[in-house]
Amino acid sequence: IIQGGDPLSKDPDKASQYGTGGLGLLKAEFSDRPFVKGTVAAARRPSDVDSAGSQFFVCVNDQPSLKGQYTVFGEVTDPMGLYVVGQISTTPVDGEMATERVEMTVKIREP
Repeated sequence: IIQGGDPLSKDPDKASQYGTGGLGLLKAEFSDRPFVKGTVAAARRPSDVDSAGSQFFVCVNDQPSLKGQYTVFGEVTDPMGLYVVGQISTTPVDGEMATERVEMTVKIREP
């Protein structure tokens, strides 16, 4: 899984708070959609299902155990987009945080 969307990550002075910004804004909307490669869902605080916001995650591989636990709002469908998701997942990390900044541009299309 890769995760992004924390508005605090744009400010190096707030590095100690990375992963905490942009949460607590949305109520959960669960579905029975499976969490397969490319699924995009709202990230939230583990202890609060109604804590999603600007943060999101993208499944790099199928994650069947997540079904019904998070708000799915999209999917990466383009093969090049799936390739990019895979490349982002190889970014070096220190614990759970990337050691280098990764930025992405997202295009949202209606189905």
